[in-house]
Amino acid sequence: MSFSAKLALFWIAILLVLAFIAFRPRSFVTRLLLTWHGPTPRDGERKSRYQLRWCLYSLICLVQIVLVFAIGYIASVAIPELMQSMFVMALIIFVLPLLGGMALLGALGALVASMKTRFVGPDPVWSPDSPQ
Repeated sequence: MSFSAKLALFWIAILLVLAFIAFRPRSFVTRLLLTWHGPTPRDGERKSRYQLRWCLYSLICLVQIVLVFAIGYIASVAIPELMQSMFVMALIIFVLPLLGGMALLGALGALVASMKTRFVGPDPVWSPDSPQ
């Protein structure tokens, strides 16, 4: 199959998923795709504190990724045949370090944003009635 055909199939798949989301807003798949992941602001919480909770959330994700990486590495040392699988090799060598780097950058970004908001300002208090 040519590259153009693969590209066309990719975009058709993307458009079908977007159409499914638009026409079935209450389905399980749509709710799974559009669910809020991470902390939500609390009443009376300052923006700097909320961003600090985002930093903690990203660090927890990083710890989970490191744990999965360690388990995968130990398993690949204990069972060398695992590294013969392209899926396992790509997961341990490429995907998990990439996700770990993203989680670390997210945590650092949230920490810097929290410090900037706290020390430079503005540091508004969140309330459900305030305009977003």
